[in-house]
Amino acid sequence: MPTSLNSDLFLPNELRHRLGLNDNLRRYARDAYAVTLLQQTRREVVWLVGHRDPDGNPLIPSRLLFAVDLDELPARVLRLIGVGSEEWGVRSEGCVAEAVAPHSPLPTPHSSLSIPRPEQVAASLGLAELLQPIRELTLSVTAFKSYIACPYRYFLRHELKLGSLDDRAVELDGLAFGNVLHDVLRLFGESDMRDSDDEGRVRRCLLESLNEIANVRFGSRRRAAVNVQLKQMESRLEVFATWQAKWRREGWRIEHVERSIRPEPNGTDTPAFMVEDVSVWLNGRLDRIDRNEVTGAWVIFDYKSGDKGDSPEESHRKKKAKWIDLQLPLYRHLARNLALPAEPQLGYINLPKDLAGVGHSLADWSLDDLADADAKAKQVALSIAHREFWPPTKDQPGLFGDFDDICQVGVFGAE
Repeated sequence: MPTSLNSDLFLPNELRHRLGLNDNLRRYARDAYAVTLLQQTRREVVWLVGHRDPDGNPLIPSRLLFAVDLDELPARVLRLIGVGSEEWGVRSEGCVAEAVAPHSPLPTPHSSLSIPRPEQVAASLGLAELLQPIRELTLSVTAFKSYIACPYRYFLRHELKLGSLDDRAVELDGLAFGNVLHDVLRLFGESDMRDSDDEGRVRRCLLESLNEIANVRFGSRRRAAVNVQLKQMESRLEVFATWQAKWRREGWRIEHVERSIRPEPNGTDTPAFMVEDVSVWLNGRLDRIDRNEVTGAWVIFDYKSGDKGDSPEESHRKKKAKWIDLQLPLYRHLARNLALPAEPQLGYINLPKDLAGVGHSLADWSLDDLADADAKAKQVALSIAHREFWPPTKDQPGLFGDFDDICQVGVFGAE
């Protein structure tokens, strides 16, 4: 703060000012008003002031910090650089600057921020019991991937239920994009059209559902970027229709869609597995379960709309040795609640950016592979039950982008 744009190719700042458009002067006035409002209406205000950018280069202090009368300006400058204590100013500790009362002593500005440990966070929120070991544990099958990637970020997301809110999006993010496709495919799987092997009829059904969902969710006057994304979805669904018709002709029929499995630990449901003295229940949602009417085989599918279209092996194991996701192997445990007559195959139905990759991709894991996945799941569950959420995984920016600031990703001098 304040926001400033100085390199617009077509509408430079001076031209924006002459045209009466939003320019840097107006942005400064807006941000100055917001700061003044906060200062005057809050008992205490804490400001975070970055001293360096992610590359370690020094940053110029915000002009808003110098928005004082001229006779106060020298003292404010001295205070901001850590010299003098005569006037009201800003207390600086590393990257943190906060409002302090007049004549408050200044600490040395050479300390750095550290990532708050789970016990510190829990104690500050009055949730110390959150870190007490537990003997009954209910986990989503997708939560295992989060813990394997970073125990600390798992703690923030799944235990503290933290997440970010952002209303600035002008197009669908990956999650919203996938949700629209999932809803279209769910409606198809619930309709009588699921039994059709006519590619044209399947295509019309899918595109009609997409149009209905788009109108309800985004209205008729949509942003151009959203319309482009809807066209991308149409292309993927058209190729999916070709695959679906062929799949149906091979004898495969959709038996279940969006089947939610949520066992009750205090009811009659038995745990998915036991590890030491910890009972573990699993919950999740099975996107689609198909049965082959000729062979009697079953397959559990998970829809994937990511651009890359990875295979189950690529997304679940690193170099065919280290498990980084356990979603599909754990689906076997969820499926036991449905009492399927045969052990199901596991796989994806991919709808990637490259339309040549649209279709199914089955996992080729042996019984030993699946047993190894179960052992990894038990290890993760036991660690969660023992409340082992430290340390955070380092050097993985964007792993959970919501928590980059908390985890000091890209912060100079972070500890």
